[in-house]
Amino acid sequence: MNHTLNSTLLSQSDLFENGTSIYLNTLAAVLTKEFHNRHDSYSKACPYTCNQPLSTDLIDSLQPYLKPIIPHVLNRDIVYIAWFVSNCDSHSGREEYVLKLRSQPGIRVDIYGDCSSIFNSHIVPLQCRKGTPNCMEKTLFNYRFYLAFENSKCDTYITEKYWMQGLNGQAIPIVLGAKREQYQRIAVPNSYIHVDDYQTIEQLTKELHRLNKNDSEYIKYLQWTQLYDVGGDYSPTARYDMYSTLCFLGHYQRLHAMKPDNQQRNYLLKRIRDIFDIEKIHLPNFNWETAKTKLIRISEFHNPKVNCWDNDFPPFIRRAYNYLFTWWKLF
Repeated sequence: MNHTLNSTLLSQSDLFENGTSIYLNTLAAVLTKEFHNRHDSYSKACPYTCNQPLSTDLIDSLQPYLKPIIPHVLNRDIVYIAWFVSNCDSHSGREEYVLKLRSQPGIRVDIYGDCSSIFNSHIVPLQCRKGTPNCMEKTLFNYRFYLAFENSKCDTYITEKYWMQGLNGQAIPIVLGAKREQYQRIAVPNSYIHVDDYQTIEQLTKELHRLNKNDSEYIKYLQWTQLYDVGGDYSPTARYDMYSTLCFLGHYQRLHAMKPDNQQRNYLLKRIRDIFDIEKIHLPNFNWETAKTKLIRISEFHNPKVNCWDNDFPPFIRRAYNYLFTWWKLF
């Protein structure tokens, strides 16, 4: 899929001729270069579908050509779930959620990693410590579900727990962490179960038992493997930094306050907005239409205290409670 950006702006040469201020000329050159650099970088960052879901009509048209998926069957009455976890005191409170999940009838969660216990027998007789080659892939083949629980409920924080282990094509990932709207925006459709879709753990348990007993419903969460490819070599790089971003906002405020209101000024205001639109950078605390000259602080655009791991790290009392009253029950 090609991602194109259409600009309705006048060409720079038509506006910035002799007589224009040095400031406006210099800013026009900088913004033009920045716009093209970010555009080129963005277009190369995701060369294929850029995580855009296939249309329903296209998927329906491909159905006759897809090979049947035959899932492995363990036990129709017991839901087997694997969990790989090495951080035993998370900010997301996933430990408490798993504790309640394991108390549900017919639910078995096997714990692998540094938080596992010798008293917790697994289907696969492996410790599967973090970093053990191919251990996770071999283990997940023996389970129908997998807990892709993040250690933080931070906005857009979706890690390898989903992108790598969750999309292994063997077990359905059950996700917790980022909001479901964020998974819907960038994750592979129908490849995961989000805990927020269920008001109670009992409702989630009922759905897991339903899928465990009905293979035709279960394989709907694995059909994506026939429609999408997962690349393991992609390594994202930062395409802009916070300081240059704040710098452009400062220029925007200065331009907004300038007189007169002419084509040159409007061109530059629009060019700055275009730069932010390329990657759809969301600035909830910046009003493009009523910008005024004032100090711009990083905290206005990056607030680590909002649904992120930098806030309320589990104190010693909570960690002690987890160790004495949560984890020993998980064993």
